Amino acid sequence: LRRIGTYCKLFVDPEPSPNGLSAVTGAYAITDAQLDTMVASFDQVIYPLMTQQYGPSYDMDGDGKVAVFLSPLVTQNGFAGFFDTEHFTTSTDSNRRDMFCMWTPYSGYPKDQWLAATCETIAHEFQHLINFSDRLAKNGNNPDTVVEEEVWLDEALSMGAEIRYRIAVGDPATEERFRYYM
Repeated sequence: LRRIGTYCKLFVDPEPSPNGLSAVTGAYAITDAQLDTMVASFDQVIYPLMTQQYGPSYDMDGDGKVAVFLSPLVTQNGFAGFFDTEHFTTSTDSNRRDMFCMWTPYSGYPKDQWLAATCETIAHEFQHLINFSDRLAKNGNNPDTVVEEEVWLDEALSMGAEIRYRIAVGDPATEERFRYYM
């Protein structure tokens, strides 16, 4: 656990990935300043924007905060982030918390763009969590009875969340993937 904000907790995986990428030491370590920016972004922009536009999130662990886990394993597997509904269950594979996982800096992505892209992806993944939370609440908070959202709809909502976030922070979201989405 590296940071606690009003609405989030940031965890950084202390273990390197099998290919040696580390988020805590070396050229691609996540800095304290980057963590401070992520907490401020989540608490001041992402949380209010997402909860006002998409609704509340289910507080699985009862701490009032969303857990964000940054790991080089996510990066090594080719993801920027992911939300796994398994964390809302009591199975042995569950972390039993409202959380999602995020990438870490690496040589294949410009270091000066990683933080902005990560905050944008946090908004994307938080929308997935909120969307699942809504379906969970409609099923008596029983994850075993939740009907999965159509993937295209859930992804479209998350892309919209990214665009709303970028507009909120003054970034016009004009890159090619957003023009394609629009």
